[in-house]
Amino acid sequence: MKTKKRPLILVPSEFEAGALEGLNLEIKLCGIGVIEAALESYRLIKSLEPSLVILTGLAGVYPETELLPG
Repeated sequence: MKTKKRPLILVPSEFEAGALEGLNLEIKLCGIGVIEAALESYRLIKSLEPSLVILTGLAGVYPETELLPG
């Protein structure tokens, strides 16, 4: 009998994971930054073989860069 695969929710940090705490979801940290997040996401997807992957989190800018969010 095959085990039903669960959706995987990827979040960059504990802060985002905390917002989803208590929900019956497979939540894993993927890390911050393009390379770290990509490598960890790949590792998690290969090992867990989820039915669906959702990446969620917050984004922003550092004030001293004078960049605008968006």
